[in-house]
Amino acid sequence: MTEKTITTTVALLCLYGFFKDMRPAVPFLTPFLRSDLKNYTAEKVNNEIYPILSYSWMASLFLVLLIADFVRYKPVLVVGGASYVATSVLWLWGERLEVMQIAQVVYGLATATETVYFSYIYVIVEDDYYQKATGYVRCTTLLGQFLASTISQIVISFDKTDYLLLHYITLGSVSVSFLLSVFLPPSKKSLMSQKTTMSQTDLCRGHNEYKHSISRFNNFFQDLKTCYNNRKIIVWSLWWALATCGNNLEVTNVQNLWYVIEPASANGGLNNGIAEAITTLLGALVSFSVGYMKLNWSVFGELTLGVMSVAEAILLITMATTKNIWVCYGCGVLFKISYYMLITVASFQVARLLSVGRYALVFGCNNLLALTLQAAIVAVVVDKDTLNTGIRAQFLIYGGYFYMLAAVFLIKAVYTLTVEGWSDSWAKRWTD
Repeated sequence: MTEKTITTTVALLCLYGFFKDMRPAVPFLTPFLRSDLKNYTAEKVNNEIYPILSYSWMASLFLVLLIADFVRYKPVLVVGGASYVATSVLWLWGERLEVMQIAQVVYGLATATETVYFSYIYVIVEDDYYQKATGYVRCTTLLGQFLASTISQIVISFDKTDYLLLHYITLGSVSVSFLLSVFLPPSKKSLMSQKTTMSQTDLCRGHNEYKHSISRFNNFFQDLKTCYNNRKIIVWSLWWALATCGNNLEVTNVQNLWYVIEPASANGGLNNGIAEAITTLLGALVSFSVGYMKLNWSVFGELTLGVMSVAEAILLITMATTKNIWVCYGCGVLFKISYYMLITVASFQVARLLSVGRYALVFGCNNLLALTLQAAIVAVVVDKDTLNTGIRAQFLIYGGYFYMLAAVFLIKAVYTLTVEGWSDSWAKRWTD
């Protein structure tokens, strides 16, 4: 590719990501479903509509992870764009409960394609452009989310019940992203096959190993085995999956908690957009600043994960027990910022230990594990056919979940630092 072609391709991908994430309906989805426009009860929204997303997301990600490399990524993005459009249409004009549940199924498929979106960067640009292209793409998606939250807040501030306008804007934005996905250039290389280790198995595959589907499946599972043979990758991936599960549970249920603390009849949800905008903006700044931190994550990474998990547990429990919506907003912002910071560190550590192609593979598998655990927790804690837990009790459980996560990593950190020597570890706390 020429430099001009690469620039055009990255710009097109950035625009796709911007419009895909510029969905102002999302911060006010719960008030919309609870309003006179849809008129669903809290129990219907919390226990019969939202849980569907976890199941669909998990199943769709498993499917996406298997087929993305075979179809060379672009078709998955096109399907993802179309799924966002379909979700918006169902939200807007769907009336029955079953239609809202179908919307969550389609939304899960759309969300599952996010993994492919961030992997697709590496199959359309050359190695020298990886770092810049990644930065551009991530910044534009965050910009889209920030603008969506800002627009939603402005609209609701003028008319606190004008949810339809937010959904019309969302439909227009995701329709543009779908059209842009059609014009994305096709991939000419397979991400999984960019780099392989020179094991005896690899030598026996021959030069034509990726020509046939059976060879691709063999390579997929061989790469998977190779990736997780590294102990450090297992540690970071374990936190990645467990913390992402907890973050997803908070994100998908926090609007229900906000609604309980301050119902729509008392201007509830009026400031949801502010909370989302602040979260996105500060999260972007924190994630960017991580790249300049000199802490030696190989030495103090586990301890940091453990300490921050304790803080996240406290924040979730505070959200579950407070009656002040602003305290809940503030704790939610801090919770997400801490997650954004640590997932950036986890991504960097995994990327440092892996080739780019395998990074994409581990990224997908870690998220699949997170979604599998999330679906299991939802099935037990939230689903109407099991515990059918109230929203405040749910957040207490999520807080306990992070306490357990913290205990695992603090014990592991204390053991590692004791074996390595606290004084020696402290002397190596900074990188060059």
